[in-house]
Amino acid sequence: MDTSELGGWNLDIHHRYNFHEGVLQKGDGTTIYFRQQPRVISTLMGTGHQRPMLCPECNGMAKEARLLAPVALTSGPDGSVYVGDFNLIRRVTPSGQVYTVFRMR
Repeated sequence: MDTSELGGWNLDIHHRYNFHEGVLQKGDGTTIYFRQQPRVISTLMGTGHQRPMLCPECNGMAKEARLLAPVALTSGPDGSVYVGDFNLIRRVTPSGQVYTVFRMR
């Protein structure tokens, strides 16, 4: 198995990722050992307070947005993150804006 084949997708031709060892070999000659990197968790969205069920003012800055019950995450090809938040699907753009893209009634 080629070290950069990951379930049907691949990294840029200039990089190789060995997922068994957690090593990324970059095209510029640098090597990143993920086991030696600090694990960082940062808040992308939310204030820690719940939003109301009906949320007419849910669009705006992601850091100021409130969530009701986040249950799912996925990412888009443009770098956006999509959050399944109970009855809403919300898009967080790379610039930190949040938009409601789907509402269940």
